[in-house]
Amino acid sequence: MTLGVRPNFCDYDANEKALIRNAEKVYYPTGLYADLLDAMGKKIFPSVHNYLFSQDKIKQTALFTLLDISHPQTRVFYGKRQKAKILNYFSYPFIAKQARGSAMGRDVFLIRTKKDLDEYLHAYT
Repeated sequence: MTLGVRPNFCDYDANEKALIRNAEKVYYPTGLYADLLDAMGKKIFPSVHNYLFSQDKIKQTALFTLLDISHPQTRVFYGKRQKAKILNYFSYPFIAKQARGSAMGRDVFLIRTKKDLDEYLHAYT
């Protein structure tokens, strides 16, 4: 049964809330409710860990590195001094992303030139 996503949990009617409370497992909950359901002790699929890592490039990179899973060269740069060293680690072209929330093409940038890099850093520093 699919109940659909409601932006406010109180928008579910009493029967729908009971279905959620009594379900043995909830499949594909929205990221908005995954941790809530997990806190209730509810089994969910995919696991709450998938939601925690899905849009966090820092956590993803750390996990891939710890598990020795091949992935594109990734490095996080904080502050102006570190960002000034980006070209010590990458050559053009490369991809720049926001560390959190960049997915489905959002906040993902192809950096081909110094001008592209400067514009990206100006927009996100």
